[in-house]
Amino acid sequence: MYRSSSAWPPTRWSFARSARDRRRPTERINQVAAAVSGHWRRYGFGWRVIVPKGAQEPVGIVMLNYLGEGTARLDPGEFEIGWWLLPAMWRLGLATEAAAAICSEAFGRVRAPSVVARVQPENRDSATVAARLGMAHEFDTTERFGEPVSVYRLVAPELVGRAS
Repeated sequence: MYRSSSAWPPTRWSFARSARDRRRPTERINQVAAAVSGHWRRYGFGWRVIVPKGAQEPVGIVMLNYLGEGTARLDPGEFEIGWWLLPAMWRLGLATEAAAAICSEAFGRVRAPSVVARVQPENRDSATVAARLGMAHEFDTTERFGEPVSVYRLVAPELVGRAS
């Protein structure tokens, strides 16, 4: 059902239609695109466009990146995963499938010890995706501008059960 395109940068709609970015001007969209492209060049992983098998048009994005500054109680160097889909693509399993593929990349090629996902507390669908991935709710906190988020974490399979 899912194939990830490594083509970058994604089309502008993937930024412009995000719930958080819907009201942001083109300048901000371009800043995000530049930052994401820079992350790919520097680290060899980042955001990917989701294109369902047999389709030509992207329907969302899935990402693996370093968290960065701004979320209370999280280290900026942590690995973060995330997903976003067009509303017409919700509840079809695409987010879970794409995010599972990104987790495999994180724990395999990238060698991340764990990944986190920041989910807006009212976004039950994304919390469900996190749970389907095996992520555990760790705590609630705030982001840079005070918006609340729930933090979910998945530990690399080879580290599960080891003493810290």
